[in-house]
Amino acid sequence: IGAMKIAWYLVGTRRTGSSRMECYHLHDFLTRTDPGSSEVRWSPEEHRATAGLSPEAELAYLKHAGVDLVVFQKLSDDISRELARRCREQGIATVFVICDYRGDLTMVPLCTATIVTSSNLLELVTSEHPQSDVTFCQYGTEAPPEVTPAFARGGNRSTELVYLGSVRLSREFGFLNRIAGT
Repeated sequence: IGAMKIAWYLVGTRRTGSSRMECYHLHDFLTRTDPGSSEVRWSPEEHRATAGLSPEAELAYLKHAGVDLVVFQKLSDDISRELARRCREQGIATVFVICDYRGDLTMVPLCTATIVTSSNLLELVTSEHPQSDVTFCQYGTEAPPEVTPAFARGGNRSTELVYLGSVRLSREFGFLNRIAGT
């Protein structure tokens, strides 16, 4: 049995935090460790609108490429819904990933499973779709080491506080000094 092959349909580019954290990081890891196991089929980096996608053509491609899992990140337009429905009919697993509520949960019952990134969203989605498979997955955090401020009180002590946010805000309110007790 070979490795699972994943196709991604994303709402944002690598500059979009949710797309990067929910999808691109995993996609990049998979392509480094198992080339060919993961493919971004659609994102605004490649295309301007999902209107250019054909559910029929995409399904034919996914089947031909041997895709086992299709991930829809926040997409719930007509084309995405139709592709999710057709994938499920053909036995291709589908996952809908959402981190914020945009008033549309129509993809939830169409997909094999749904991943949410907050307990509040988990409660909302499971109350509206109690028969659906919904999983809560805590967001990770990211910050390149060169831009991550480390506040330590000297010596060889490890980092005690890392603040990721507006420098202007932290300076205006003296917020970091109060928290760090300096």
